[in-house]
Amino acid sequence: MRVATLMGPDCLPMKRSKNIIVTVLLALAAALLYSRTVTYDFVYYDDVRVLRDHPEVFDHDSLSDAAKAIFMQNLPREEPLLLRDVSWALDSMIWGFGNPVGYHLGNVLLHALVVALAFTFLRVATGRPRFALATTCVYLILGVHVEPLAWIMGRKDLMSAVFMLLALITQDFRLRSKSIRAAACSYVLTFLCLLAGLFSKISVLSFPGVLFAHAALAPYLRGDADSSSAPDWRRLVRVEVPLLVPMLCLIGVVFVWYKGIVTEMGVLDRGYTAAGIEHLWNLLRMNPMVWVLYLKQILVPSPSGLTVFYNWPSLPAVSSAAMTAASGAVLALLAGTAVYLYRRRKDLLFFFIGFFILMIPYMNLIYSAIWAADRYLYFSSLFLLCLFMDLCMRGLQKRGAVRIATAVLLSVSVLLNLVTNLTYQTKWRDGETLWRHHVGMANSSWMAYRNLGAWYYEAACSNPSEAPVLLRKMEVVVDAGIERFWPDRERVPSPAVPPLLLLKAIVQEMTGRLAGAVETLLLADMFKPDDQTTQTNLAMLYWKMAVQAGEEPGGELGRKALARYERYIELAFGSYDALPERVRLRYEEFKKLANNPEQ
Repeated sequence: MRVATLMGPDCLPMKRSKNIIVTVLLALAAALLYSRTVTYDFVYYDDVRVLRDHPEVFDHDSLSDAAKAIFMQNLPREEPLLLRDVSWALDSMIWGFGNPVGYHLGNVLLHALVVALAFTFLRVATGRPRFALATTCVYLILGVHVEPLAWIMGRKDLMSAVFMLLALITQDFRLRSKSIRAAACSYVLTFLCLLAGLFSKISVLSFPGVLFAHAALAPYLRGDADSSSAPDWRRLVRVEVPLLVPMLCLIGVVFVWYKGIVTEMGVLDRGYTAAGIEHLWNLLRMNPMVWVLYLKQILVPSPSGLTVFYNWPSLPAVSSAAMTAASGAVLALLAGTAVYLYRRRKDLLFFFIGFFILMIPYMNLIYSAIWAADRYLYFSSLFLLCLFMDLCMRGLQKRGAVRIATAVLLSVSVLLNLVTNLTYQTKWRDGETLWRHHVGMANSSWMAYRNLGAWYYEAACSNPSEAPVLLRKMEVVVDAGIERFWPDRERVPSPAVPPLLLLKAIVQEMTGRLAGAVETLLLADMFKPDDQTTQTNLAMLYWKMAVQAGEEPGGELGRKALARYERYIELAFGSYDALPERVRLRYEEFKKLANNPEQ
């Protein structure tokens, strides 16, 4: 009898062993799917600007030196994500600072861990192992995950997802625990995971709302309570609200600290000026269209539809009466869905409201610049997918046309995601493949032309033997971008054109056409006056032209060079009192060239 019991289907050791095997296999499948990204390069975007251009932060021989640089010596900086930065420093120490292998490998391993934790949470929270397995299998192949996996900058999305899932798992243990001591330890671990998540990605600010929703709806998720019954509001007010307060205090402190740093760095200044009622009206029109786009990207993606830059939805696009009506219809549908789920399916209500709580930091409530991005969906897509997979699993239990339609819908979604994933991965191999992909898109952004041109420029500087060919490619790309975004030369160009003109001037300078480079920069200066880069480049060009012409100190070119450099100093530093040593020495050289040492 004892042997039969041990070998029976309800045997806990066997269940645990099976769950461990399934979890490991899911993690291995996730790692294998993205294994080729380990060999990928930097893509010459934020991974260069935030990571590779800052050896003073990440390139250290010991962890203590790295921690000192990250936590003390190099603040403020644009992205003060302390734990994310520590992980990069560890990659740098193991693999070498300029070697992208370590950073990509870290992303792949973290994604494997996320998949394992997602399966674990869904299994223990719902008590539905088949549902957890099916949902996780689809989750690990989603096409929208390619960007945060293949892009080194996606580390923050991966790490924050790890800590949020760990927080949900430890909270689920607390809610089941009969021991006060075990519950207290679980709460402390949940709190620490929240803190770690905040220092991995600041969007974790809204996550306490997900934890509260989980605490309120956990009995329905497990099937311990009927959806027609009301939540235990007394327990929530007596127990969960007091436990939520320390988390909200932590959120407030971190938010004030982080906002102060990014404000000082000028990150929040993106040219968006709407405020008050106007801003609220923009949010009501824009965000519903963003959610529609996200649903499409999760369920029916395409390789040509995924992009780092989304030109739609945009404010002009949703300003029409039709788009406004569409946004209103989406809001009404969401409100009706929420009411239905509250009354009939409180287990699914957690995933429904959890998605929108996670998306709060991306709704542009304060910072209005990027309305939609694939990377925003890395963790939150799990919640939408849970709703979709529950619908599919119930449809497959039906008979006739409903079952066939459900099978077709699920198969198409899985196939599209797998093909999109495998195809889109290849675009992230390096800067050239990624930005050529974006330049070739129907609604390509000017930033794709700029980034591809900048990639060719750096490649030319690194490979002198291939520089002529690379510079020619750079000029072709830049000229194509200028032609696309400034087709009518009789009109004032869009803001996209001056940055492209800067790149064109660089090509002209590197190929010896200094006069043409000056003419191009003066054109850029006319359309975007007082740009710091334009001023410094003009100063250096006038300097080179003066040297080539053998001009004596005090000549016209020397005076122009000094005037431009002085304008750069005014724009960048405001005064001459506390110039960096590098700038001060260069300024002295310009004054000598202009024969004006007393100025």
